Amino acid sequence: MGAKAGALKKISQYLPKLILTAERGKSFTASIKVLEGALMFADISGFTAISEKLASVGRGGSEELTRIINRHLLGMVSIMISYGGDVLKFGGDATLVYFADPLLAAVAAFKVNEWAKANAFAKTSAGKFELALHSGLHYGKFLSAEVGNPSIKLEHIVTGEALNKVFNAADFAQGGQVGATPDFIKVAGSCLKTVAGDGECVIVEPVGAIDIPPIENKSSRQLPEIDVDLMSRFLPQGLFEKLSTGRDGSISAEHRRVTVMFVNYTIPPDDFMDRPEELKRRLDRYYQMANSAVVSMGGVITRVDCYS
Repeated sequence: MGAKAGALKKISQYLPKLILTAERGKSFTASIKVLEGALMFADISGFTAISEKLASVGRGGSEELTRIINRHLLGMVSIMISYGGDVLKFGGDATLVYFADPLLAAVAAFKVNEWAKANAFAKTSAGKFELALHSGLHYGKFLSAEVGNPSIKLEHIVTGEALNKVFNAADFAQGGQVGATPDFIKVAGSCLKTVAGDGECVIVEPVGAIDIPPIENKSSRQLPEIDVDLMSRFLPQGLFEKLSTGRDGSISAEHRRVTVMFVNYTIPPDDFMDRPEELKRRLDRYYQMANSAVVSMGGVITRVDCYS
C-alpha cells in the first residue's frame, strides 16, 4: 500500500462517507445539501462515573478509560456500518448515524442494543461499572454543510429539525430501549411494534426475530480519488499528524489540564430547507470568524455539535 493510500485509509476511519465521497471541483468552496433518510442517535450512560473514578489515577486512568470507550464504540459502530450506516458525529460517548434505508436503521438499532446488553459491565482498576445504551430513530430531511477555510480548517455541519427529533427520541428511551418518532414508524412500521409512547415519541421493539444479514463490511469501503490534504482539514487539529506517525493508525491517550469554552450560535427560528444557500453562507461566515478568533488565542475548536 502506497503512502497516499495508507494515509487515506487512516483518515477514512474518522470521517463520514458523506464527506469522503462528495463531488468537488478543483478548489474547495463551501457547500450544503438537503438530505433525506433515517437518523439514529445512540447514547451510552455510565462513562461519567468511570471517568470520575479514574481521574485521580492520572495518565494511567486516562489510558484505561480510553481503552474502555474505544472497545464499546468500536463494537457498536462496527454493527452500524455493517448495516449501511454512516457515522456523522461523535459527541463524547454518543453517536449520530445516517442510513439511506430506514429498515436497516431499525435492524442496526436493535443489533447494537443486543451487543450493548451483552457487554453491559466494564471492569476497571477502580471496580466494575454498569453501562446502558439508549437509542433514538427518526426519518426526515436534514442539512449537511461543508464550511471553512481549506488552508486552515474545515468543518462538516449537520443541522435541522430532524436532529432535534432524533435526540428527543433517544432521550425518551431508557437504558436498553430504542425510541422512535411517528415519522420513523410511518416508513419502517411493519418491522416494529410499539410498547409505550407519549404521542411525540414511542418505545419500539422488533416484530419477531431479526434475520436480515449485514450488507457491508466496514473494511471494504470503496473510496474515490480524493485530496488527502483537503480531507485532513476536516480532522481535529493535530490528529492527522499523529495518524501519519503511528504505525497502525492508532493514537495514544492524553491526560491534560485544559480550559474549555462552549459557544452556542443560534439563528432566529426559520425553515432553511427552502433556502439552504442562505444558511450555508451564514454558517461559513460564522465558522471562519469563530475559528480565526479561537486560533488567534491559541485555542482549538474540537467539534461542532448538531442542534437546530
